[in-house]
Amino acid sequence: MRRTCYEVLAEIFSTHITSDLGRCADDIVYISHGSIRAACPKEGFMRELGRPDETPEETFLRLEREERP
Repeated sequence: MRRTCYEVLAEIFSTHITSDLGRCADDIVYISHGSIRAACPKEGFMRELGRPDETPEETFLRLEREERP
């Protein structure tokens, strides 16, 4: 079976700069306090955890505030 460079392509990066995620991420794995809280496509993440008119960055910041004791 012949493969082209378009068949398999993935880039994994870890960042605390959440403002870039809305522009460059297709899938998001959200880890908080050592536990995976979500692992899904960006649209699913925003549909399940985001609020209307929130950016991905605003969603992450709100979730982190809610996790604090």
